[in-house]
Amino acid sequence: MTGCLLSAVSTLTHLDLTLCTNVNNTGLMSISKLSQLQHLKLLGCKGFDDVGLRRIAALPKLSTLSLPKKNILDAIKFRDDVKVSR
Repeated sequence: MTGCLLSAVSTLTHLDLTLCTNVNNTGLMSISKLSQLQHLKLLGCKGFDDVGLRRIAALPKLSTLSLPKKNILDAIKFRDDVKVSR
């Protein structure tokens, strides 16, 4: 996602990237700039790890995060961090 595209979707609240195989930590860093994002689906995405999840965890309005099974344990580690930071 480029900066230009991000500015065009800055009010986005729902994003479904299910089965998008090109999602990686850099992409999640860009997504983490979408401050209005409430719901994010990353099912079937394999190119990111806890580094990318840490960025997503900082989204102030994120209430729903759907992850591939392999990333669920990483997300659990950050769950408490997200609750504390809000």
